[in-house]
Amino acid sequence: MMRFNRCSRLQLALTVACVATGLGTFGNAHAQGVDAPADTPPSDGSTQADAEQVETDSGLQDIVVTAQKRSQNLQDVPVAVSAVSSGTLESANISNAADLGRLVPALSVFVTTGAVQPFLRGIGNPGSLQGNESSVAVYLDDVYITRVPPSLLQLNSIDRVEVLKGPQGTLFGRNASGGLLHIVTREPSEQVGVEGGLGYGNFDTLRGNIYATAGLAPGLAIDVSGLFVHQRDGWGRNVANAREWGKDRTEAVRSKLRWEISPDTTVSVSGDYSHAKNDMLAHSQYRYGVARGYQLPPFELQPTLRFYDIEADSQPRNVQEDWGVSGKIEQRLPFANFSSITAYRKGTSLGDFDSDFSKQPFLLGVLDGFSEQFTQEFQLSSEENSSVDWIAGLFYLNSKAGYLPSRFTGLNIDSFAPFVGLPAGTKLVSDTYGETRTKSYSAYGQATVHITDTTGITLGARYTKDDLEGVGRSELYELGTTPAPGMATTGSDTFNKFTYKLSIDQKITPDILVYLSQSRGYKAGVYNTLPFSNPAARPEILDATELGFKSELFDRTVRLNGAVFYYKFQDAQFQQFDGPTVRIINADSARIYGAEFEGEAVLGDGLNVRFGASYLDAKYQRFPNAQSPVINLNTDPALGPVGGYVDGFAAIDASGNRMVRVPKVTANAGLNYAVETAIGGLNFDLNYSYNGRFAWDADNVLKQPAYSLLDAQVKYTFPDRNDRYALRLWAKNLTGTHYYVAQIQSDGARGSSAMPGAPRTYGVDLLFKY
Repeated sequence: MMRFNRCSRLQLALTVACVATGLGTFGNAHAQGVDAPADTPPSDGSTQADAEQVETDSGLQDIVVTAQKRSQNLQDVPVAVSAVSSGTLESANISNAADLGRLVPALSVFVTTGAVQPFLRGIGNPGSLQGNESSVAVYLDDVYITRVPPSLLQLNSIDRVEVLKGPQGTLFGRNASGGLLHIVTREPSEQVGVEGGLGYGNFDTLRGNIYATAGLAPGLAIDVSGLFVHQRDGWGRNVANAREWGKDRTEAVRSKLRWEISPDTTVSVSGDYSHAKNDMLAHSQYRYGVARGYQLPPFELQPTLRFYDIEADSQPRNVQEDWGVSGKIEQRLPFANFSSITAYRKGTSLGDFDSDFSKQPFLLGVLDGFSEQFTQEFQLSSEENSSVDWIAGLFYLNSKAGYLPSRFTGLNIDSFAPFVGLPAGTKLVSDTYGETRTKSYSAYGQATVHITDTTGITLGARYTKDDLEGVGRSELYELGTTPAPGMATTGSDTFNKFTYKLSIDQKITPDILVYLSQSRGYKAGVYNTLPFSNPAARPEILDATELGFKSELFDRTVRLNGAVFYYKFQDAQFQQFDGPTVRIINADSARIYGAEFEGEAVLGDGLNVRFGASYLDAKYQRFPNAQSPVINLNTDPALGPVGGYVDGFAAIDASGNRMVRVPKVTANAGLNYAVETAIGGLNFDLNYSYNGRFAWDADNVLKQPAYSLLDAQVKYTFPDRNDRYALRLWAKNLTGTHYYVAQIQSDGARGSSAMPGAPRTYGVDLLFKY
């Protein structure tokens, strides 16, 4: 089993970094975290301008993004892109990945067992297994991350988040069937600066953050950001042991060194580390499902608990440690721009959970997971103002992940003692080892030809080869003894795929752009790791047709962008539970019709609104190999368990059912008002988001009802010409809405389990910058 250092490395790194820049030691926040004040000075000669909004005479601001690997006004990019700047993240108090869906239409982000699971326009992968990559890729400063830690968006070094919708593969290193999230961090500045905050919130939550940047020599600058969040009171309690449940402790640090060796050569080196410990696993009763029972006598129904209470004989625990380093070389050549991106990441996770979700010692699981990846990417792109905008690249990924081991104990495991020649009642341990390795090789390219001043045609292509290997074994042995290694099961497979993009865009007026695109996305096949099984799930393929527009109206005081699209989805990868283990299978085919829009408007001096909505009609067309639990109709405890389901699942045909975790309608609206007064500056922000009803599983039996969330904050900046100090009052989920962010479909009397969304949280932050 792995061991976790009590964050001594993190504390040392924070201390050294802060002392080196003559600062103090602070940190950032949780889902309700402290964000740094906006309006940070741009870095010298860096791409910081790409990150922020550029002032115009109109009141709206131009948003500059690098979604096509070159700096462009968002309104000139013939792709569906949502760009969330650091200023918007700060004003809306968005400080973790799960909250991004409150600002971006058609985006839902689930965070379970230490992994981020994005769903974009209905495309996503509900699997949280080690080794299972997301259908929506996540990049950090152009580095692809196979398993994304939730702390990535908590650090206040974030400059912007770009959400690219639809298949991706002709511009970025790793192919993705559904889209991608690109988190772009600030560039270090030679000008010394420091900003951060300390805050306190309900549930006895203390949090803090710091961001600092300084020049070390001409052309050489460094920055460092750090955070901590200590939530010491739980959301509820574990009624089986009277302990609190729903606590969190997270620490993270990130640093970047940028060296402009010459006007033509720049080298950047980055590193990050995070450690998180919480007990937020899916153990809660699912209120919209069957009543739970017990697997062991005395058979009875479990008592109905409060929304944030759980019942577990073993306290849940989730511990995760992640770190990574990356380097980027940018070189201007006589005919093009060259870049090399090299990265290495490693993560470990330890999850303890009560697999029968009750006070009985029936089944306890401990998942000892790991992930490791190395990526290398080379890019060659056209010079600025070229008659043809083009990019070509090579990408290599070498990753491995799995469980060493996943361990199960309890009376359920002990019942197998007579079958292995041991006396009944012997305490047993079941260990399952599963590991998968992926080597991926790809070449890609894209070119845009401007056939007139207002018309462009884009062609893109990619070829990918994925080599997969896997190995696993199982061991059942007496507790306290050394097991003999079990017989290994191995597997290997290779997948090759050509994908493409074709689009045409037309400027109808200087402020209105329309585009039509056809593209194909691809996600590699994957082996199960809990336990390992052969063959691998097939790759998923998405064919997308999209018609979109981008516009700025009424003298550029209103920005409105939208799209309609049709997706044909083949071999969608799907996670099914099988007792305490998990299997990844394929749904043969599905289709999605969708429409979305988003925008912002200036209503007056300092008064802005933002808004967005999406509609998705997503159904499985052919899914004959789905499953569904069977309700336990027994009500007599003398005959056996009551409540929940019977043991085992029933095979069903889910063809025609709605796709999982895809609400038909999502919407958001926000209002921000800033005003300067004689006693200081005031900023008010209100954000509303609506999430329609959706099904958790392919059988469409258990559904999450529609729900709305309301967030608000008031920020007061003390009178000072440099705006150095500010006080912020904030609240999230102001109405105390009850909703779920995860659900586990199980068989047996234990019924289904779920993870509740965060309750109403509120607090106060003291912000500073120098």
